Amino acid sequence: MKMAVKIACLIMAAVLVLGGLGFWFGTLINDAINDKQDVYANAIQAETEEEFVKAIQNKQNVIAADKLVANELVTHENLDGEYALIRISHYQKVTKTRIVTYTEGGKSKTRTEVYYDWNFMGSKLIHGDSFSFMGYTFTYEEVDLPDRHMKEYDMNGFEQDTYYVVDNNTAGTMMVSFDDNGEMKTEFHENMSIEEAISSSDNNVGLIVFIIFWSIGVLLLCWWLGYKAYWDWF
Repeated sequence: MKMAVKIACLIMAAVLVLGGLGFWFGTLINDAINDKQDVYANAIQAETEEEFVKAIQNKQNVIAADKLVANELVTHENLDGEYALIRISHYQKVTKTRIVTYTEGGKSKTRTEVYYDWNFMGSKLIHGDSFSFMGYTFTYEEVDLPDRHMKEYDMNGFEQDTYYVVDNNTAGTMMVSFDDNGEMKTEFHENMSIEEAISSSDNNVGLIVFIIFWSIGVLLLCWWLGYKAYWDWF
């Protein structure tokens, strides 16, 4: 009986500690979501280039819909056409092993199986120095660029490049915000109107996913503590 009480107290302590940590992390995530919603909801909705440029110069949060245009287009010999950005991911085929369990003669056995897989070796970016949106020129570092998968290029059967591109004249909505230190951050929402971009900021999926996985983790840990304590103490 005393041992059962000890186990119950141990599990309760774990639930209280982890529950408190989960509540704290959840509050941080929720605050971040609310802050983002406030930024989008209260930003200046610029309808002209003059309004957009003036807001940025005054370090005011501003949102506008237009086309993102690269001032210098880039190409690659393995791709047709010109793009605002090209990202090349390089992969190498390598030999790996894994343990496979199978049944033979009513008995469970294991064997080592050899297979091939692609290992990511690094990526390369090809892009110009600046982009224009709503009459304002951004450097490459200042712009959030959404790329899309283009093609795979097999070199020799053991090496492969995968190409991702950003199209020029990409329509969408850009949110430009400034932190307390005046540092600028941009978020580009491809093929979205201003209203759709604002609605997308009201997204609690991250918080919901965190709560679900944290709760599962707490339950599994409590089960493990109870299981281990039972076999160690009894």
